[in-house]
Amino acid sequence: MANIHRICQSVGIRLMTRRKMHPRQLPPRHTWACRTIKLLAIQGEKANYPTMAHDVLSLFLASEANSCQLYGDTISGVGIWYQANKYEPADTGFLIPAFRALDLGLIRHEVVRFGLPGKAHQIALLVASESDEDSEALRVYR
Repeated sequence: MANIHRICQSVGIRLMTRRKMHPRQLPPRHTWACRTIKLLAIQGEKANYPTMAHDVLSLFLASEANSCQLYGDTISGVGIWYQANKYEPADTGFLIPAFRALDLGLIRHEVVRFGLPGKAHQIALLVASESDEDSEALRVYR
């Protein structure tokens, strides 16, 4: 069973509570998306990839701007994209430099602004369109 506190501690993310007023913008390396991280870890275990939650979260922490985007729908969207491409643990090191170029803040802002249904799936679609060249290069390399 996945332990959310251990996963967050291992990648350097602090869990925030929603009990008190929380800021609209998350500080770097902070999240309140415990349920999303747990679902991501469970999906990874079902796919026989127990470190998938660590790898997806490490993509966020590759850049300072993306480390402020640890919202549940964004984490879920990147997880959907990651799982749909069937990436492996060895692929994460290759994806980190390419993922730094993505602006997850802009992607999330546009999805929220237009009120698109299924935010996580829309974010996954936009991440896929922005990282198409890198995904193709990785497929050729394999």
